Amino acid sequence: MTEKELLRMQIRSYEFYADLIERASGGTSDELPRWNTEKAQQYRRLADEYRRRLAEIEAAEAATPQA
Repeated sequence: MTEKELLRMQIRSYEFYADLIERASGGTSDELPRWNTEKAQQYRRLADEYRRRLAEIEAAEAATPQA
């Protein structure tokens, strides 16, 4: 698995879990006390970091002449 593939997979995973956490934390706070919007925001930040890294890799590949 390439780094790009891994980053894409991690982005999808963190976005999925961020959405799940946001939906779950909309209920009563007693149901899932460790899952809250702060955790969802943390996952969104991680997904954003992976997006930036993926963009860097893709830009470097685009700048490299193809053989």
